[in-house]
Amino acid sequence: MLNKMLIKKISVGLIACAASLFSALSQGAIISSFDTEVNVEVSSSFVTSEFQTYLCCNEVYEEGSASGSASGTGVGGPVTLGAGDIGVLNAVANGQVTVLGGYVYSAWSSGAFLLINNNTSSDITGDVSFDIFLSANIFTDRPYSEAFSGAYLYIKNLAEDVIFDDYIEFDSFFDGIGVLGPQVLSTLDVNGITIGANSYEEYYIQIAAEGSAYVPEPGGVLLAGLALLFALRKRKMS
Repeated sequence: MLNKMLIKKISVGLIACAASLFSALSQGAIISSFDTEVNVEVSSSFVTSEFQTYLCCNEVYEEGSASGSASGTGVGGPVTLGAGDIGVLNAVANGQVTVLGGYVYSAWSSGAFLLINNNTSSDITGDVSFDIFLSANIFTDRPYSEAFSGAYLYIKNLAEDVIFDDYIEFDSFFDGIGVLGPQVLSTLDVNGITIGANSYEEYYIQIAAEGSAYVPEPGGVLLAGLALLFALRKRKMS
């Protein structure tokens, strides 16, 4: 009796799933998407500093009914910054699947160096500030759609002391459907930095933004359910 009830419920579920699938297919209503961004603004109170950026990774992969893009800071500098001037490091990755049967992955990763030279015969003291923005958003509107978004930031100084090492990730597998991700907005101040005569201090910054979105073909969604239904029927017959 239990097997009959299970088979009946699964059969009804599969029919409903199929109806939802093909209705969505005809309307083009299925959407799975992600939107990720990392932005860091660096400034200091020192009279001069040098800011240089480089590109680590730029990747976009699209398959089926999917589209995506990645952008951000590339190779640049070194640029001389005065006291209070801002150096910017940015990475953005996004993508979406608009109908059944598509996959997209995109990523952008950049790095930067902030170099503060002391060419004088005496110590100098100042501050460095990092304005940080991390955002990782996803959206899915069907349980069989998948989306992932991740934003990452790492900062260390010349002595290899880690100043900042954090990330945010949002995954529909764990966080559910129809959701948006968190954002981190903060200011990190490193105060009272003393640089000896004819010496220097350096800060290394690494950022990354990545994400993926996936919606299977109509038949792929039903395969797992059909396999379970077949197994239950076979068990009942035996």
